Amino acid sequence: MKQHYHVVVAGAGPSGIAAAVAASRNGCRTLLLEKNSFPGGLAAMGKISTICGLYHNSVKPAPELLYDGFPREFAARVMSLDLLSGPVRSGRVFVLHSRPGMIEAAARKFLESTKNLDVHYRAEISGLTMDGKQIRQIQFSVSGREQVVQADAVIDSTGDAVIGEMAGASLLLPDETEQAPALLFSITNFGDAFSDRSDIIRIRMKIKHAVDLGDLPRGTDDVSFSPDIGGGSAFVKLNLGALICPDHDGAESGLEEKAQDMKKHLIHFLQKNVGGLEHVQTIGQSGTVLHRAGKRAEGLYLLTREDVLNNAQFPDAVARGNWPIEKYSCSGAPRFSYLPDETAYDIPGRCLRVSGMDNLFTAGKCISADDDAIASARVIGCCLSTGEAAGNLAGQFVSKTDRSCP
Repeated sequence: MKQHYHVVVAGAGPSGIAAAVAASRNGCRTLLLEKNSFPGGLAAMGKISTICGLYHNSVKPAPELLYDGFPREFAARVMSLDLLSGPVRSGRVFVLHSRPGMIEAAARKFLESTKNLDVHYRAEISGLTMDGKQIRQIQFSVSGREQVVQADAVIDSTGDAVIGEMAGASLLLPDETEQAPALLFSITNFGDAFSDRSDIIRIRMKIKHAVDLGDLPRGTDDVSFSPDIGGGSAFVKLNLGALICPDHDGAESGLEEKAQDMKKHLIHFLQKNVGGLEHVQTIGQSGTVLHRAGKRAEGLYLLTREDVLNNAQFPDAVARGNWPIEKYSCSGAPRFSYLPDETAYDIPGRCLRVSGMDNLFTAGKCISADDDAIASARVIGCCLSTGEAAGNLAGQFVSKTDRSCP
């Protein structure tokens, strides 16, 4: 007999973790499927050490959390694990810094302590069984072993509408020329080369000069360096806009290979041309290309740029956000469109309900939003909020059927 779950969540990034915990807390027997061997999604894969979008958009000197509920709990857990006192201001916003790996560690703590929740890692979803407008079964494999489970409700938090596409939902496709991917990796053995901001500026200027001379590949100067808390390593983000621009030869193919080649040239240049970085080297794996935007299933409502910037309010609001619209185009430098101070926009439940589907919900980067709106709503703080909302909506849906959560 096939196992039965009230709620199945696909994807264990921040939104999927929040969705699974929320559904379980609603009394639903919940299954969380993750293709990687660890939770945390892109945040864990890229060793992200900055959580954005958790705090009020405010000019006040002290930060104030925008959220109650699970986002607040998650922030507290990260701070507890990392022994941090709180967030810091970064320009016009507050962010929560941590050591790389703390997001994954916090996620594991929540998943391991949540009742009514099963988690399968290395789970590859291979198919769905539909019954009209509802998903009835999900097929997946774990370590080559095929499994099928029954589901009353499903939450797509894959970041790329994997479930929505399998179910035949109408999709919103990303424009990566406006949300360029990035290669994220860590380096060590740099001494005091990054001891202050002026050092980092000096290094970036050298890199830009080398690009202008043709000594480094075009786009290599679109790079940032962020020393981690406690020192010893630094986080490098190499934006790949130059590799996906329409005028770049082969922009649609070999992105991973081209990104790794760009990184190799960058490290070699630093070793040969920047004092103090003679022995710099990368840590661990070769780095991961992370895509800021993915496919999204069309919902009952499309969140828009105007909604974000005009702090729209909705009677069916289930989540909220206030991070600026953050876009990375082929031109290199990020562009920010800020909300007015002290404001936030609502995210209606209709953005989390897939059009034409009765029991499919979305969370995180999969919610129904245009390219500009998702450029705000895709940050971790907002993903935690929409994830919790999706878990609650799925629980409410199941409770209205004869297969109600206990």
